[in-house]
Amino acid sequence: MRVWGAVGDLLVEVVARRSEDGFRVQRSREARDRLRSAPVCSGLVREGPAVDLRLVPPVGSPLLDLPLALAALGAAGRLEEAGWVFAHGRLGPDGTVYDGREAAGTLKDAVEACSGDPLSPSLRAGTIGS
Repeated sequence: MRVWGAVGDLLVEVVARRSEDGFRVQRSREARDRLRSAPVCSGLVREGPAVDLRLVPPVGSPLLDLPLALAALGAAGRLEEAGWVFAHGRLGPDGTVYDGREAAGTLKDAVEACSGDPLSPSLRAGTIGS
């Protein structure tokens, strides 16, 4: 599964692979905490997946939280093969996805959308699409 996000007009690919060293991502501590807790609090996994995540090109933006989380779940085998996914959104630690300041859905909604379920109206607004 290939996962993409965007920062401004720059397309960013999330490269994820299973890791023996636990959860690794080059982000701020706050972002790492959100990325670890959101899948757990959403009920998608019992503990943060053991994956190594990197962005190509390496950029930073909270709007890359959702693509990072989806790539982590895909690499950990917790997400059905979706081919490719374009997503953006900041994650709250509870799994809420924010598009700017507004809640636009949940991480669980995004996982369901990637699994072929129809997009919920809140996600159709641009939080995730394929």
